[in-house]
Amino acid sequence: MLDIVENILKVAKSLFDLAGDIGKESQQKKEKIATLLEQISDCLAATSAAVRQGGIPHGECGKLITYADELPRLLTGHVDAAKAQALGDLLRSSYAVERLAGALASMSDREPHLAKLDEASGKFRAMAQLLRANP
Repeated sequence: MLDIVENILKVAKSLFDLAGDIGKESQQKKEKIATLLEQISDCLAATSAAVRQGGIPHGECGKLITYADELPRLLTGHVDAAKAQALGDLLRSSYAVERLAGALASMSDREPHLAKLDEASGKFRAMAQLLRANP
């Protein structure tokens, strides 16, 4: 269950590795990618906040699946289609953030896992900001 956090972080880090390729997109496409990355970031931040408050992030699983399905379509172009699909698939395999929240809620050492989720959220948001800052 905790591999969900690791996989989400892998997607975020992989996108940073592809920043040069994604940065070659048109400004309109970069804006669409940036918006999607912010939505992913918001989803992860909401999940982390809900767990810290002792709740379950209802609805975030559905959002993450939708974002995972959209990611390859937006990345394909300057990013290799197979790589784009692999990132979408990895994110999709990690959609179960509600179950993750349930698992983390009962853990006494959950903070390191939440910190990684926060790190991933920050990386998605930072990538979005970089795309917008470099026309």
